Amino acid sequence: MEPVLLLCSIAGKKIEQQKIIQQLPEHRLKKIRLMKCEKDKLRCFYSWKLLEYGIQHYFGLNCADLQWNVDQHGKPYFQDAPQIQFNISHSGDWIGIALHQKPIGVDLQQIRPEKSRVAKRVMVPEEWEYYSCSRNPVEFFFTLWTLKESYCKYQGEGITLGLSRFMCYEDHGKIITDCTGCQFYSYADLPGYQVAVCCESTQKPSILVINLKNLERTKGNG
Repeated sequence: MEPVLLLCSIAGKKIEQQKIIQQLPEHRLKKIRLMKCEKDKLRCFYSWKLLEYGIQHYFGLNCADLQWNVDQHGKPYFQDAPQIQFNISHSGDWIGIALHQKPIGVDLQQIRPEKSRVAKRVMVPEEWEYYSCSRNPVEFFFTLWTLKESYCKYQGEGITLGLSRFMCYEDHGKIITDCTGCQFYSYADLPGYQVAVCCESTQKPSILVINLKNLERTKGNG
């Protein structure tokens, strides 16, 4: 299969406690019970439902039949299904899941200008030079940030890899990077958000926006 990016919006959605209890596996319920913010609970619930949908649709498997595990870096995976490679990201009202048969990373960020104050801490000198001269520094920053995060997640190490230890930014639609063995793809399809995917495929992951009603009809609770 070619890599795919699944998206769904939880804008205006409210928590339905009974639905969460009935449709989530125990490991996900434990995570939700520790959350105080209702929005975080929604993201946790629908990211699982989106993953269920993607695995059923693209791999023909049910999450209920797969063994969930988490590695030493906190990255989740299915222990008995190495052919399923996935990564989850969410921010604001949107959730994104990237799926492939090889390692893949995705980062989705709501564009909030105040976050760009950390720009210098996550950039190499060349990136900082471009950022300082950019006509739209906020856009440049969030494109760079999501590209770098997607690479860290592709590597399976998260931000422990260190965003300022490598170069990856976009210049007039072209990705400039010193990372090897992978491809980067940037998306500005969602107003107010920036998304990036890192994977080994030379085919840009297609985007599929899923309606929440379709997710709620997905069977299986892992």
